Amino acid sequence: TPSQSPAQLGDALLNDGNGNQWALVINDKLYVESLGAKNNPFDSTAIIQVAINHMSSRFNGGVVAATKSYLVSASAEPDVFVTSDGTPFPASNGCILLRPKVTLEGLNRVSSTINSPDVTKHAILLVDGLDTAVQDLSLTGGDSLTGGGAGVFNVNSTTDQDVVRVSLRRLSISTFGGYGIGLSDGYLLNALVEDCETSFTGSDGLDVKSRSSDASEEDTGNTITNFTARAFGRLCC
Repeated sequence: TPSQSPAQLGDALLNDGNGNQWALVINDKLYVESLGAKNNPFDSTAIIQVAINHMSSRFNGGVVAATKSYLVSASAEPDVFVTSDGTPFPASNGCILLRPKVTLEGLNRVSSTINSPDVTKHAILLVDGLDTAVQDLSLTGGDSLTGGGAGVFNVNSTTDQDVVRVSLRRLSISTFGGYGIGLSDGYLLNALVEDCETSFTGSDGLDVKSRSSDASEEDTGNTITNFTARAFGRLCC
């Protein structure tokens, strides 16, 4: 509760995006509504991010539940990632940074939506790709004909990095100017894309490639099942 002091809270202290302090009584799932996230048009970026950061660092992973419809915008996180050719990639290129061992889930892709109207931003960045998962959500962008933002895009802290056990399940992704799903950097190992659909994307609905300095390395152990891409590559209008 916000009325407790930091001394009383101890390790259970969490500061949300509005500067409030909370004492958490949770197991392995944290609902963003409990921290003050609200339906679109309220910007819930900071609140969703603090929930993810807390689960990743304090609990070494878990589930962040986003069960309603949320507006997100450019991330204020300080991280700077790197592409395979060494180009810096600031966190502000995306909205939500999904950190290792955290699952972001909704109720289902009809009831739960993340809306990223800035056409230049990726809605969800998969950070370093270790046991990250996104499921039971709709992701919507601002425009399929301009910008280069993707629905889901992976980023790494170092070049030539393994991206291990990424799971994307039961997603509906639409109206992004870039990829619907872009798993394009590092070595993709044992990933799962299952029961997902993309539509009205400026580039491919799903882009998977090994992009690294070592041409001999290949993506291995990955599974794509029941995936549908409609109106991709700016064919929608």
